[in-house]
Formats: sequence, C-alpha cells, structure tokens
Amino acid sequence: MPRSWYNRAGVEIVMGFCTKAQHRRFLEVCPEFEKYIVDDGILLVKFWLEVSDEDQKRRFEARINDPLRQWKLSPTDLYSRSRWYEYSRAREERAREDGAQTTGHELLKGAPQRIAGGALHAVGEMVDAEKEQAQPTEETHDGGGIHGLRGSFHRDRDRSGHA
Repeated sequence: MPRSWYNRAGVEIVMGFCTKAQHRRFLEVCPEFEKYIVDDGILLVKFWLEVSDEDQKRRFEARINDPLRQWKLSPTDLYSRSRWYEYSRAREERAREDGAQTTGHELLKGAPQRIAGGALHAVGEMVDAEKEQAQPTEETHDGGGIHGLRGSFHRDRDRSGHA
C-alpha cells in the first residue's frame, strides 16, 4: 500500500474525499477488525507520524522555493497544508475511538527524517517487551516466535523515539 488504510480517519474526512457517514462507519468497524487481528495472535503496531505545523511550513516553503524540490508538491499537498489543525483534530478523534479498544497508535513527533528512526526503535522495544511477556501457547509450539502474543502500546514519543 502506498498510503495507510487509515486515510479514511484523517486525509479522506479532512479533504472531503469521504462522507461523514463513511468516516463514522470506518471509526466503528476499524477497531473491531483490529481486535480480530490481535485476538488471533498478531502483534499489531500502528504509527501516527506527526510533523509540527512549524516544521511542515518550513518543509513546504523549501519545496516551493527550490526548483529541485518542486516536483514533490501537488495541488492537493498545497491545499492540505492549510488544513494542519483539521488533521490534528482528526487524529484526536481517532485516538479517542482507539482509547477504549484493544490497540492504539504510537504517536511519533518530530522531523520526518528522525521519525523513521523513532519508529524502528519503538518496534524493537515492542517486540522485545512481547517476547519477555510471552508464554508458550498452542500457537507458539517452540515458545520462541512472536505468534500468539498479545499487546497494546499507547505512548507519545519525542523526536529521538524515546517515550
């Protein structure tokens, strides 16, 4: 997938690409689907990557002013830039919907190039924590894999990937 299937919870509602009814339905069905995944023993890791309004403004201005970067901008990107606060509200709504559910998003804040490192660090911590808590089940015949593990992680991370 080139983009997250969670676009319905953010991009699509903010940009008007789906109806309010479609958005509401996604928010109802998505946690239920995720619960099935987790209940089946899959470690589900979700990230919400957030770039501050100031960082995003700086990045867009650099792309606008640098002919070598202008190809990275589309009319949709420019329009969506003015909707940063709406995206933040959509994230908060998604977090509220996730709050009472089985799984949550890891919120990674910071510069885009640092976010990737934070995401990898977070996944490593999650897998390590799951291995420590794991007890062999019928699904984990050897006890050493990550099959049959359960878990949920709800933390904000700073630019370095630290909680």
